[in-house]
Amino acid sequence: MRKRMGALGPSTLAAWFLVAACASEEAPTPGTSTEASVREIVIETSDFAFAGPQEMVAGPVRIRMVNKGQELHHVTLVRIPATGSLDHLATETSDVGLMDARYEAFGGPNAVGPGGESVVEVHLEPGSYGLICLIPSPDMVPHFKKGMVAAFTVVDGEEATTAAAVPADADLTLSLAEYGFAWESPPTAGRHRIKVENRGMEAHEVFIARLAPGKTAHDLLTWIEAPEGPPPGEALGGVGFMKTGLSNIMEVELTPGRYALYCFVPTVDGVPHFVHGMIQEFDVAG
Repeated sequence: MRKRMGALGPSTLAAWFLVAACASEEAPTPGTSTEASVREIVIETSDFAFAGPQEMVAGPVRIRMVNKGQELHHVTLVRIPATGSLDHLATETSDVGLMDARYEAFGGPNAVGPGGESVVEVHLEPGSYGLICLIPSPDMVPHFKKGMVAAFTVVDGEEATTAAAVPADADLTLSLAEYGFAWESPPTAGRHRIKVENRGMEAHEVFIARLAPGKTAHDLLTWIEAPEGPPPGEALGGVGFMKTGLSNIMEVELTPGRYALYCFVPTVDGVPHFVHGMIQEFDVAG
C-alpha cells in the first residue's frame, strides 16, 4: 500500500525516477570563466555507494555529483559532532530524513537521475563530515540503510586538489523559509549560478524540476503517488538539506518553460515541508 501524500518525504521522488530514468537528459556542462577559481571535487554516486575524496580543504568547494547508478541519487553533506559518528548518523536517521539535532546539514548537490550531473558550491568548515543519500529504492528502503554513507574530513589549509574556473558571483538569489521560496529577481533563460539561502528557523532544501507542457507541480506529486504514463517533469538537481543561516550556490540550465520547486525536508512530526506550502511554480520566458 502506498503512503498517503502528506506522509511522503524524500521517498516521494523514488517512483518518479524509476520511470523517468531512461528518459532523463544528461545535465549540461557548467559554463566557465576566468573571473575566479575555486576548488572542485567530483563525487560519483552508484547503487549504493559514493566515490570521491576522503579529505577536503575548508572554504568554498565546487562539488560536481555524477550519477552513475541506475536509481536516483543525491549528496547530502552532514557535519558530525564530536560526540557522534558516521555509524550513529546512519542508524539514527529516520526513513523520511529526520536526523539527530546535533548533526548539521550543509547542503550539497540535489537529486538527478541516472547519467545526470548536479553542481553545487558549498562553503565547508573544518571538521568531520558524512555523505548520505536519503532517497529510497523501489523496496522503500533508504539508500543510506543500504550502505550509501561515507566519511570525509575538512581541514584547514590553502592547497587545492583541483581548480575550476567559474564565475565569481551568483547571478540569482533564492531564499528559503517557513514555508516558501522567494526569488530576489525573476529567473531568466540560460545557465545560472543561483545563491540559495536558508533564512528560516528550520533546515530546508530546494529540489527543482522542469514541468512538461500543461502540467503543474501538483500533477507531479499526484503522478508520484500513482505513476501512470510519462512523468510530468524532469529533475534538474538543486540544493540538499541545509541548516538555518547557510547558503549554497547551485548551477542550473533554465530553458523557456514552466518549473517547480519543492522542499522535502520533514518537520519533527515527519510531514514534508511541501505539505505546509513549500512548493512553488515559476515561468522562464523564451
